[in-house]
Order: sequence, then C-alpha cells, then structure tokens
Amino acid sequence: MTSTINTVSEARYLSLPDAARYSGVSASTLRRMAGDGKLRLLRPYGRILLIDRAELDALLQDGRAESET
Repeated sequence: MTSTINTVSEARYLSLPDAARYSGVSASTLRRMAGDGKLRLLRPYGRILLIDRAELDALLQDGRAESET
C-alpha cells in the first residue's frame, strides 16, 4: 500500500477516487467543489475524471488557512 500512496502523491494528475483518498475529502465533495468553480475536473478520456494535484493542494491549503482564522 505504501507504493500506491507514494505513486499517488507524486502523480501530476489524480483520478477522482485517488484525489479523494489523497485529500481525505469525499469524491462527492470534490465534485461539489468543481460545480462551485473552486476546482477544475479534466475529462481527457471520456468518463475518466482527473484533478491536477497542485491545484488540489492549493485549494486544500487555502481552505485550511480560512478555517484557522
């Protein structure tokens, strides 16, 4: 399992389930964030949804900073 976590944390783009595991946020919450315009979902291969890990990291960092104030 460690190798999967390392691979996910090093990947540029994450699938929706991988992004949910990586961030600790549910897939439905990620979809809601995308619907609210806070996060972009990429659809390069039909039904496959991808999220840019750097964009997700920035969004999560901003969210944590806002919740601390």
